[in-house]
Amino acid sequence: MVALAAACTEPAGGNGTPADVGSDVAETASPTDVGAEDAPTPADVAGDVVDMDAVEDVDDTAEGPDAADTSADVDVPLPEPDYVTCDAGHEAWAQMVLPALLGRRAAGLRETRVIADMAAATSRALVARGLMDLPEFEGRWEAFILDELRVNRVGDKVHSECYGEAILDGDTGQVSAFVRDNDASATYSSPFNMTDLVRSSLKLDDMSPIYRAHLFAMMARPITGANVDALQMDITRRQDFGEIFEATYLHRNAVCAGCHNSQFSTTDAPDPAKDRHWPLPGLFEKALYGQNAGRPEMEFYSNFRHLDVVRDSGGKRPWRLHSSCGRFTPAEQIPADPAGIAGFFISDQGTTSSIWNVEAALAEGFTQLRADGKLVVDPVTLEVDPEAAFAYLVSVRFVNQVWREVMGYPLTLVHYFPRNEAQRDLLGELTQRFVASGFSLRSLLEGIVTGPYFAEPAPEDGCGSQDHPYTMPALFNPWILLEEDPVLHGNSVGDIVHRYDARVLLSMVSSALGWPNAPTYPGEGEESFQKAIGVFVKDAEPGFDGVDFQGLLTWESRYAACSLATAGPTGSCADACGGQAPAGCYCDAECATNNDCCADYVPVCLGGAPAGPVDDGVEDWFDLLETAVALAEGAGESVSLGDVAAAVKDHLLGTPELLADEGALIAALFGVADLQVATQTTPTWPEAARRFCGVLVSTPDFLLGGLPPRGSSLPPRLVVGPTSYEAHCESLKRAVFDPQLWKVTCGEDVLSVAPFAPPLGGAP
Repeated sequence: MVALAAACTEPAGGNGTPADVGSDVAETASPTDVGAEDAPTPADVAGDVVDMDAVEDVDDTAEGPDAADTSADVDVPLPEPDYVTCDAGHEAWAQMVLPALLGRRAAGLRETRVIADMAAATSRALVARGLMDLPEFEGRWEAFILDELRVNRVGDKVHSECYGEAILDGDTGQVSAFVRDNDASATYSSPFNMTDLVRSSLKLDDMSPIYRAHLFAMMARPITGANVDALQMDITRRQDFGEIFEATYLHRNAVCAGCHNSQFSTTDAPDPAKDRHWPLPGLFEKALYGQNAGRPEMEFYSNFRHLDVVRDSGGKRPWRLHSSCGRFTPAEQIPADPAGIAGFFISDQGTTSSIWNVEAALAEGFTQLRADGKLVVDPVTLEVDPEAAFAYLVSVRFVNQVWREVMGYPLTLVHYFPRNEAQRDLLGELTQRFVASGFSLRSLLEGIVTGPYFAEPAPEDGCGSQDHPYTMPALFNPWILLEEDPVLHGNSVGDIVHRYDARVLLSMVSSALGWPNAPTYPGEGEESFQKAIGVFVKDAEPGFDGVDFQGLLTWESRYAACSLATAGPTGSCADACGGQAPAGCYCDAECATNNDCCADYVPVCLGGAPAGPVDDGVEDWFDLLETAVALAEGAGESVSLGDVAAAVKDHLLGTPELLADEGALIAALFGVADLQVATQTTPTWPEAARRFCGVLVSTPDFLLGGLPPRGSSLPPRLVVGPTSYEAHCESLKRAVFDPQLWKVTCGEDVLSVAPFAPPLGGAP
């Protein structure tokens, strides 16, 4: 790698030279110049796409019914598309937005239509902000953040205490505000761990405290080794921490910068049509590494020294973090590096460099970006303030990963840079939105799910007057620009199709069926399952988002019967207390933490009661389905197997219609000749309905995102639990609409939304 870096030279000419980059910035709309517009009010909520030419400064004094919601109301527009803008409609948007924001599917067509009707009556932006107030939002994005920070769930670096059970009660953003506003030497009023801080930051809607505090927390879990002296072990740890830091914070690499950096790249070309290197404006590598082409990696990695910095006892706990998140020698007491290496980060840190100076630089960078509302780049030299550049790269990385989580594909290549102008511009616009909103995840997500690339129609539905489907910029498949036919240089909806993140898939199943969530820190059997389907569990098992045969078989073995008995920790602890039971569950002291205890763990292993029949105590959705059928039959109605199948398909996919070629196959699954057969004559229908569920959760319709779902006309006849249109409306309106600002009336299959008119001279 070092030899390769040394061999890379700056190409003659090309847009990668400082002069050319500067002129390129002058000729195009720079992401650093984009500001924020006022939040929509009831008078103008009908518009979802705002004029992208607006470059006003952030205005926090917006008035109107929608201005008081959250910091996510700060609107920084996405770029005006230069292609034919198409949209799949509010119902498709509603079905696609729930997995994106909440990690679950709509509970059938009725909930889909409630959300769609709310969006049609007001705006998608307002509805998206309201959905993010639902409890599922924090759980969905807490899991994402832990994966992004590479918090190991198993192995030697498992972080199950610092990132385990929360310590604080009732925090609504106070601890994250304290971390944001104080340096690491300050002391909060009570101890807290990183789980507390992540949840607090999600409530405050500011991601910066998480990234500052995690710098310390990650140092508390080093790699381990044997038969090596302390100094050599520390050198190895520095490299491990340094590489993880570069990957998760900077999205850069000190060695790779020799060939690919913000000044030039070996993939540069003077012809924009052939150029494959489109960096955001700013010489970031020079700001952080001291030179554009990086620097010797150990000089950089020694900032992550563990020896004489992280302690087993005593020392300082930053902000009063729990001791499981690390104890540290105060910065002024750190002795000289026994390896004699002077660390470099932004500037020469000397032989006492440590994580303290890295965190201080990040804190200063976030403060500068928050004050300026953007990254200030010298238009001539492209120089940037080093601390601000640091915080900006952290923001770029976070934005890119959130975009990938929602849309399936990143806006950069493996060398950390966009490959074309469209990717660069969109990454810059979204990052500016994130920075201008005070590092708001909600504002970022709002921009993505209301932007021009979300909920595009299927290719067969057509788009504008063009006679081909390739109408989008090459954001998702940038390699398509190599095609000779210019028509093929765009992307289609087919390029957006992707498998949902594995944790989202697990969440969609659990929420749909009413099952417990998958354990965050899995036991042995659960670990194998999660790794097989692509869940990140540790650095050496980073997960994946593709589809392979082994993963599908593993998924099917867990969910083919849609039975909790095959999908989680069930079975008895009899004769297994202190170990693993035959059913795969555990009865040891860690099972409560890992969420893999046997069903009778408490009475048998803790209480000493004799083992008896196991009852998991969970009433899942299929139990509610049986109740709904029994109630209908008790009222004298006849319920057919077709009614049951439609209810199952609606609940899992949001499309209750049974297509002509599906009927016979589903009937065979139920063991009957025709789906018109009544449930009363088929006592085994509940088991068959679960098997039908197992089929559906393994279909592309369930596993894949990006393509709008097929439309439906009529909801299913059966209403399972409180899932009528009116019930969904009553439940959602409390989250989506402030009752002091909006009047929402829910009917049997229609709703109305109207703003309360404010009195003259004041708010309502």
